[in-house]
Order: sequence, then C-alpha cells, then structure tokens
Amino acid sequence: MKKTLFILGLLASICQSSLANGLPSHNRHAESREAVSISFSVMCNGSPVAAAYINVTAVGITIGAASTDNTGKAVINIPSYAGQLSEVTITHSMYHTEKMKDLVLTSGKVFDVTMKNRSETVAEITSETENKLAKLEDKTQRINENTAEYKTEAERLAQEKAEAAKEAERLRVEREQAEKIANEKTVSAETKQAEADKQRAEAEKQRQEAQKLRDEEATRIAAEAQKREQEAQQRKQAEEERAKALENATLQDAQKEAKEVKESSKSEQEEQKKQVEEAQRKAKEQEEQAKQQKEEAEKNAEAAKNQAKNEKEELKKEEERAEAEKEATKEAEKKAKEAEEKEKEAEKAAKEAAKAAEVAEKEKAAAEALKAKMAELDEQQAGIDKERGKLKKTQDDLDKKIKKGKNVEKLKAEQVKLDEKNKKLDEKQSKLDEKRKKLLKKTS
Repeated sequence: MKKTLFILGLLASICQSSLANGLPSHNRHAESREAVSISFSVMCNGSPVAAAYINVTAVGITIGAASTDNTGKAVINIPSYAGQLSEVTITHSMYHTEKMKDLVLTSGKVFDVTMKNRSETVAEITSETENKLAKLEDKTQRINENTAEYKTEAERLAQEKAEAAKEAERLRVEREQAEKIANEKTVSAETKQAEADKQRAEAEKQRQEAQKLRDEEATRIAAEAQKREQEAQQRKQAEEERAKALENATLQDAQKEAKEVKESSKSEQEEQKKQVEEAQRKAKEQEEQAKQQKEEAEKNAEAAKNQAKNEKEELKKEEERAEAEKEATKEAEKKAKEAEEKEKEAEKAAKEAAKAAEVAEKEKAAAEALKAKMAELDEQQAGIDKERGKLKKTQDDLDKKIKKGKNVEKLKAEQVKLDEKNKKLDEKQSKLDEKRKKLLKKTS
C-alpha cells in the first residue's frame, strides 16, 4: 500500500512539473480543475463539413476528441481542465488541416471553423472537362493547317543539303594534309614525355603510401570518437526513459478515446471521397474521346512534319560535316605547333618529377613516425575504455534498482555521483582527443 501511494505521488509531481514548463507564468500555480464542455461548427463555402476529426491537446497530450455530424457540429466534454494553454487541430482527408493554438478553454465556448477544399467538387470537375474539350478541338484544327507548310519546307531543305555536301568534301582533303604534318611532330614529344611520366608516377606512389598511413590513423580515431559519442547518447536516452516511464500511465485513456473517434471519422471521409472519384471517372471518359480525335489529326500532321524534319536534319549534318572539316584543318595545324612545345615541357617535367620523388619519401617517413606516437596515445585510450566499462556496469545495476522503485532518494544520490564520474571521464577523453587532433594536424 505504501509503495502504491509513493508511485501515485511521484506521478502527480511529474505531471504538474511538465504542465508548468509549457504554461505562461500566470497559469503555473493554477491548482483548481473543473469540467469543460466546448462546441464546434465546421463549414466550407457555406456548407457543413461532416466527419471532420477534432483533436484537443495540452502540452502535447490529447485531452479530448470528437467527429462532426452531418450538420458540421461537434461537442467535446473535458472532465478535468486546469486552465492550461491548449491547441485544437481539425483534419479531414478532403480539406486542408486547420489549427488553433494558445487557447484557454471555457465551458460553453463555440468555435466556428472554416475549412478549405483539398480536392475538386463534382460541379468543378464537370466545368473543367467542358473547357478541356473545347481546347482540344481548337488544337486539332490548327494541326491540320500546319501540315501543308511542313511539306514545302522539306523540298527547300533537300536542295540546300546537296550544296553543303560538296563543300564538306573539299575541306576534308585539306584537313588530311594538315593532320599528317601534326602526327610526325607529336611522336618526338610523346617519347620524352613518357620518361617524365614514369618518374612522376613513382613519386606519386610514395606520396600516396604516406597519405594512406595518415588517413588510416585519422579514420581509426574518428571511428572510436563516434562510438564514444553513441555510448554517451545511449546513456542520455536511458536517463530520459527513466523519467518518462512514470509520466505516461495516466494519459492512456484519453489517447485511446481519441483514436476511436479518429477511426470513425476516417470511415465517413472515405465515403465522401468515393463520390468525388466517380465524378472524376466520368469526366476522364469524355476527355479520352476528345483526345482520340485530336491524336488522329496529330498523326496526319506528324507524317508531313517528320518529312520536313528529316530533310532539315540531313542538311544540318552536311553543314556540320563541312564545318567540322574546316575546324579539323585548323586543329591539325595547331597541333603541329603544340607538339614542339610539348617536347620542351617534357624535359622540364622530368626534372620536376625527380624533386617530387624526394618530397614524397620525406612524407612517408613522417607518417611512420606519426603511427608510432599514436600507439602511445592508444595505451591511454585503453585505460579510459576500461574505466568506462566499470561505470557502465555500475549504471546497469543502478537502473535495475530504479525500476523496482525502492529507496528512490538514495538512488538519486547514487545517480548524481555516477553522473559526476562520467563527466570527469568525458573531460579526460576530450583532452586525449585534442592531443590526437594536434598530432594529426602537425603531420598533415
């Protein structure tokens, strides 16, 4: 009996604390509670909205719910209300959600709510279909008028295509002669460049090996830090769950009732949606018939359009071929000059590659030294991990005692001491992580 009284007292203390944190200062000390009855009238464009789900919450917890009748009316009775700020949410699958926040509920209050349509009505669907049919008929007529123009354009483009083909052939001959000269000069430059590339590749290999060692250390350290962060989050979550476990028991009845009202409202909303879907189906059938007539006209126009399009594409290809031959001739002459420059650059690159190899060798040596210093810090990390494991075992034992609900004050004192030990260990871990960061930064 004493244990039951203690738990009920603790629940009352937690609920009062939660409500106080969510209320303005003038309500925090309100202790009187009373039954409240409020009414709602939900309309859209002058018509009542049936089966709208109304949910009333305070501090994020449902305290009342109802569904509107065929006249858009609903009444919600709240058996115990302490004047805290509340929020009302009105939902319906066919309308946009409406919310009213920061309300102080008073018995007899009537809320008039106006909702906005989310989907079209049957009358709107019929009107929209008639407009679409008129537009489709107008478009079909314009397609037929364009067919003759496509045929004339195709004949003109065919003549221009033949002239462009002759010009492309003349430019091809000039381009081949310029390419021959450029190829001869390129061979010499490629030979010297290959030797420089070989030296540069060897230097890059050594540099990558050094970077790999540094990256491996950084990756390992980051993974360990992430693991420690996850463990800290788990400890924090466990603390929150311990506090929350005693708070939720008294709120289940109100939430269960709200769920039942919501399911009933949902069933009525589905029937309303079926009526709108039937109107949409009929409108779609009419649109399909008009589309078939338009598609037939489009096929006739498409044939003429494709003929003109094909001729235009062929002309474009011949013009592009002539232009490409012209550009290729210029490019071949340019490459002959560039080949001479590359030969000089290859000699310069060989010298730079030799210097890079020396730098890469030094980087590799520095990375190996970093790995040795990190090993010393790993020994310190092992000590911290061992101490952390002991604290976790102590916390697990303490959590089991808290669940039993005995000697709560003593358990709270033990938890405070344990939290302080974890905090000191976190500071020790932070200092060690900072040493690792500085060491990585110094060798990067």
